[in-house]
Amino acid sequence: MASPGRVYDELMENFIKQIPKPLLAVTILSIGIAVIYFSNPPQSICDTERDAFQETLKGELYPERIDKKKGRLPPQILGSRRLCKQGNSGGACYEYFNMLRNISREIKRQTTECYATVIEAPGVLSSLKEGLFLMTQLAWGEQPPEDNTKNWFSRADLNAFCSIKDILKESMEEEEWADFHSQIMESLPGPKASAETATPEENALRPKALQVIGERQVFQKSLLSLNCRNYN
Repeated sequence: MASPGRVYDELMENFIKQIPKPLLAVTILSIGIAVIYFSNPPQSICDTERDAFQETLKGELYPERIDKKKGRLPPQILGSRRLCKQGNSGGACYEYFNMLRNISREIKRQTTECYATVIEAPGVLSSLKEGLFLMTQLAWGEQPPEDNTKNWFSRADLNAFCSIKDILKESMEEEEWADFHSQIMESLPGPKASAETATPEENALRPKALQVIGERQVFQKSLLSLNCRNYN
């Protein structure tokens, strides 16, 4: 007695033999096309915009391939951010702020339909959040500013800050933005201890600004309170 598997194979073989060859060829071709389509779906317009965005920022925000031997260079924004944080001046931060401006400008060039696709590209939101975080800290300085909340920032720097802030507020959920806003404020240092008696360790462990002067004062003294209508 034949096994069930063998019976099934024979039935299928007979069934296929009964199908006209032209129809069989069309069926096989259709199945092949379907497999190719679903495994490699065609790019949408927004996918094309995202790819163009990434190509434009290659070298700055994305790694740049040199050749097969040397591989890829890391994105320049990593080194420029580190230099800016260490130097804490207009000169040290010029390149980093310029890259943030370039990213913001390219984002705002995108069509409304494809905005979300581009903003979700790897590294975009994280780079802008890091930029806004660091810019607020640098403008604040080592302790609460007395009157100048802009520190050494130029008008171009403030324009970049406002552009980044607008993009993030538009791209993040309201609760997510509020949490990020709070994280920045919580990071700002409070007043230094007395210069005559304080040790470096005591200054490093001093309370944060929120603990000393309160949320309202921290906000008003920080770059987060900047009226961006004057810088757009």
